[in-house]
Amino acid sequence: MNYRDTFILISDDCSVRESKVPESNRKKQTIAEIEYRLISEKPHSNLVYIIYIIGSNIEKGTQYLIYKVYLRY
Repeated sequence: MNYRDTFILISDDCSVRESKVPESNRKKQTIAEIEYRLISEKPHSNLVYIIYIIGSNIEKGTQYLIYKVYLRY
């Protein structure tokens, strides 16, 4: 799935009138929190892949290295 060069509209029947930053009380970030952080840091990216890496069972040190390489491109 790729949303590159895509403008996503809000449905006409949506009751929400303004957006807000996703927040939770969990120790581990939710997918929504991770996606928001990544999009705000680097809007044009392979978000699906990096979310998979962060959410996987890959060792934290390796996740950090992959994330740092990701931020370069």
